[in-house]
Amino acid sequence: YSDVRNRIEDGFLKSGDFDGLANYYQKRLENDADNLEMQIRLGRILVSAGRLDESKKVLEQAAERAPDKPEVRLALIDVLLEKGDIASAATQFEALAKDDPENPDYLLRWGQVLLEDSKVDLAERRQKAAEVWERLADARKDDAVTLSQLADKMRAIDQKEKAIELYRDAIDVDPGSPQYREYLGEYLHSLDRKDEALEVWESIAADDRRNRDSLVRLAEVFAT
Repeated sequence: YSDVRNRIEDGFLKSGDFDGLANYYQKRLENDADNLEMQIRLGRILVSAGRLDESKKVLEQAAERAPDKPEVRLALIDVLLEKGDIASAATQFEALAKDDPENPDYLLRWGQVLLEDSKVDLAERRQKAAEVWERLADARKDDAVTLSQLADKMRAIDQKEKAIELYRDAIDVDPGSPQYREYLGEYLHSLDRKDEALEVWESIAADDRRNRDSLVRLAEVFAT
């Protein structure tokens, strides 16, 4: 079935006939209205055909029929973003996060989408994005990589104290990894808090972490 379907699609796509392929799937759906996969394919093909309003309608119907299927909402989000409907896309991310509250892909992208809504004041956008990313930090409080990634996000939206706190959390979770101390020191230094930066950097080679490798790493930091 998949092979036949792909050959049919190739026949349309080789000639660039997105409209023809969309019409073909619309005909198929008349006799198989509950075929979720076909609805998603139709929605994506309608985007390629430039028929965004039709794509949105198809995928919204699919989301109503299968609200627990993330692939439907993700396809709908792509259409909404293509149409510039940032607020509706954010609402779909909220629904995804409700079903899967610890999914970093959803929460990271949701926060980024909120930042792109130019209809909202910049300070409010940043606050909303920070709140979403803090939810991920709470869900992944034992994941130093994610905490450090979120700290970088907070830096980018001028949430200084939250960024510092997240770097410190990453250090607490994985005290033996020097990179988180390096990142925090670099950020403090950029904020002209140089004494604090030096203290953090020096902790790379402090106590039981003091060895040849950590001293070399610290020397390289100071050299820059």
